[in-house]
Amino acid sequence: MVLSSLSTACADDVDPSQPTNTQFLKLSEGQQHWFLLGAFDSIGHAVSLQNEKQGYCIWEWYFNDLEKKKAVILKSMAKFPESSPTAVVIGHLDKACGKLPRTTGNLQ
Repeated sequence: MVLSSLSTACADDVDPSQPTNTQFLKLSEGQQHWFLLGAFDSIGHAVSLQNEKQGYCIWEWYFNDLEKKKAVILKSMAKFPESSPTAVVIGHLDKACGKLPRTTGNLQ
């Protein structure tokens, strides 16, 4: 279930140097839009370098119904206020497209 994926992603997200969802939700609609657009475009591109099908899934998931998916993401951010926007995005993508590759170093 998406909530389970999000709970796991958000529970693992404890980096105090990252902005919280509470802070993100205070941004203007335009700032939220451009952050999410950049996040999904960048994640989709990076993942597609390793797995083209999964990268395409990321783009399809978000960009085919942008307003609906944005509303889902914002609702999840409100549910997990102390987590980070990145954890929410990754949680949704893990559920929709399969667990995304994780790296602790440079992407190759």
